[in-house]
Amino acid sequence: MFLPSPNDEIAFYQTFINENPLKCILTYNGKSFDWPQVQSRHTLVKNEVDPLPNPIHLDLYHASRRLYKEELDSVKLVQIEKDILSFERKDDTPGYLAPMIYFDYLDRKNPEGIFSIMKHNEEDVLSLITLFIHLSEQVLELKEDQTDKEN
Repeated sequence: MFLPSPNDEIAFYQTFINENPLKCILTYNGKSFDWPQVQSRHTLVKNEVDPLPNPIHLDLYHASRRLYKEELDSVKLVQIEKDILSFERKDDTPGYLAPMIYFDYLDRKNPEGIFSIMKHNEEDVLSLITLFIHLSEQVLELKEDQTDKEN
């Protein structure tokens, strides 16, 4: 979903809540950052929209940190992708630039930067799915090449 303008936030939340019934969300550090942001913004429109759901929240950051903090310099998603999942993003727009790119879009109405953030988000989703499968295989001991820490 994309919020074309802050003026559309009520419609955005109503659609988000009603057309995407959340039973579970999968994030990377989303319990500490992303979901609280969604909740904070929701408080501004809560009189106009339905309540937010209370889904099961699987935050893969915590499992990754527990398993890999001693062997990796960092457990940022980009590092997990490179060292654990064995892939590296090419020409990625860092997520921390998303707010600046969004405000630039609001000012200039040029969607080029938004496309780069959408591509970044798409890669995040694919990484989360891949990492979830990887961590599940470790927990369920489905892989023969597990490290002692993963066992």
